[in-house]
Amino acid sequence: VNTVGVCGMSENSLIIFGDYPLASCNSVCYNEKDLVLKEPPVTIIAALKESENSLLIAGDSQVGESGGLILHPKIKMHRHLSANIAWGYSGNDTIGADKFTPWLESLDVSTLSWDELEDKAIRKLSELNGKQRKLIKLSGVNEDRNDTTDCLLVGYLDRFGIYELDNRGKATPYLENEFHAIGSGKPFAWTAYKALKVAQCLTGLGMMKAIMHTVVTTSNECGSPVYIWRVSRDGITKGLWEDER
Repeated sequence: VNTVGVCGMSENSLIIFGDYPLASCNSVCYNEKDLVLKEPPVTIIAALKESENSLLIAGDSQVGESGGLILHPKIKMHRHLSANIAWGYSGNDTIGADKFTPWLESLDVSTLSWDELEDKAIRKLSELNGKQRKLIKLSGVNEDRNDTTDCLLVGYLDRFGIYELDNRGKATPYLENEFHAIGSGKPFAWTAYKALKVAQCLTGLGMMKAIMHTVVTTSNECGSPVYIWRVSRDGITKGLWEDER
């Protein structure tokens, strides 16, 4: 599809259209219930370069159990208590919250550069994901996307940084891209970011709020409250999203 558009028809339905035929026509009416994702809960962790002096990191707070049938809120973002770095994770909650986060919280980063931190962090996350893959193989089942963990790490050390630590042992910097996201909500976030970038109607915190609002309202399995934090040379500011306060 080269061109896709959405417009409101009523309080309960939308029109979606594109230049590639859908069911032998170019426009289809979808009711609100048709737009509900049938997959496990959507996770979105996003980072945005707000200015030369600050970054924003945002995340939803919905996790699922029993194949996504039981939903409950849980903060997926964390910060280091003695350094200006923050991170969020997607995928396996046990790895992200119970194993990787305590390790990173206790790591002495006072003398580390970004290159040194991302090297240590990706090694630790790869170790945890690798152990999980061995257990999955031992159990005789196939691995799925929620068995391992990805992490989005941002902050200020010797410089500002935005890094994705993925579940295949790769650490990729994204500061020059200005925006990056991980999780199953990533396509929604990128679509919103690109549209806002072209429209030039919002920047900084306003843009991040619009991106997160788009993802949360697109899927009722992406849960509020949304958390948005600002990371600067001077520290980390929380409570930038209304529901978080």
